[in-house]
Amino acid sequence: MIVVFEDIKTINNLEPFSLLRPIHDLKSGYLPVVERLSFLFGSEVKVTSRAKVDYVFPETKILRYQDVMRVDRIIFVNSAYLYPEKEIIENENSITTYNGQIVSLNIETKNIDKLELLLEGVYENDSEKVINSLRSKIEEVPIKPKNFVEYPWDLVYFNTFLMKKDFELMRYHLINEKLMRESDLLGIDVEGDRDLVFISKKAEVSKNVFIDTGSGPVFIDEDSQIGPFTLIEGASYVGKRSKISQARLREGTNIRSVCKVSGEVEESIIDSFSNKNHEGFLGHSYVGQWVNIGAMATNSDLKNTYDNVKVFIGPRKVVDTGLLKVGCFVGDFSKIGIGVLVNTGTMIGLGANIFFEGELVRKLVPNFAWGGKEPYKKFPLDRFLSMVKVMFSRRNKEFPKTLEELLIEIYNNS
Repeated sequence: MIVVFEDIKTINNLEPFSLLRPIHDLKSGYLPVVERLSFLFGSEVKVTSRAKVDYVFPETKILRYQDVMRVDRIIFVNSAYLYPEKEIIENENSITTYNGQIVSLNIETKNIDKLELLLEGVYENDSEKVINSLRSKIEEVPIKPKNFVEYPWDLVYFNTFLMKKDFELMRYHLINEKLMRESDLLGIDVEGDRDLVFISKKAEVSKNVFIDTGSGPVFIDEDSQIGPFTLIEGASYVGKRSKISQARLREGTNIRSVCKVSGEVEESIIDSFSNKNHEGFLGHSYVGQWVNIGAMATNSDLKNTYDNVKVFIGPRKVVDTGLLKVGCFVGDFSKIGIGVLVNTGTMIGLGANIFFEGELVRKLVPNFAWGGKEPYKKFPLDRFLSMVKVMFSRRNKEFPKTLEELLIEIYNNS
């Protein structure tokens, strides 16, 4: 059995996206990390995360004590490790670490003495606590893992690579009957290898759609709609029940389920239930869930001076990304109004309502901010919650009480 866990350092570094959701619910590549691990290792996968965000996953996926008792060996994998290498399987009875973070833990279940202490240890990156939770000592192995997420821009940076890797995993596991056959693709204009196009039989692809697989695969999932005069360059993904209208989806575009997208998107992830349904550019960015981006809103992803982009992680910490191209990061439930211009490397918090006030939106926008420049007002709580409930009702979804309580808690602490 594999158990995916989140740790406190990654949680803090991935705010605002980690405020409402566990790290293993964030997206990079076609597959969520839980599904990717199942494909990679052919194993049952469970999750353990903060109790307040457990609502994201079904009860059957959450690790319970009885799960531990029914298997001989468990491999704990940090949810920031997006594409684990075989060393986590091969290094039995060991704990692997990187820069003070626990990456994986491979142990026999009979060696677990105090499960609660073990789970505290992996969450806190406390190797000593983990070792003290076991009946016998294990080896600590320092490693330098590839594809390990430390900051939000890593999700974007690894995204194209992971889509290509996920395609290789999926092409041998997907049920062929769910995909269009070669003959069905004849009416679709494809430049490059047609074997790199996966389109669900339940998807609707209009005439005058152009797909380019020269740089990677394209996967169009079930019940999605691709409107005419749309360009899709691989590697790209269009999720279930998403609607694409006259868009230019450049390489590295990852659109999750139930989204509406138009305009130009490049090297960006748009998470579920978010809309960018008008013209405007989005590049090298991560957009959270339940976000709306208005007509002609545009972000910069490159500095005129070609300097490395620096990004705020919290109000007092600025990190040099080491990258020339970094766009913006938009927290869940935020709104970006028409014509808003977002500066390179801007971090927009949870539940912000941003509109144009005569200048670029600067580098850090707090949670629940209201306005277009500093000093920001605060989004009134009653109006914010009313807006969220309307959004859920428009999608015929129930607004979870757990989520409402968590939003109120974060609002009161912001």
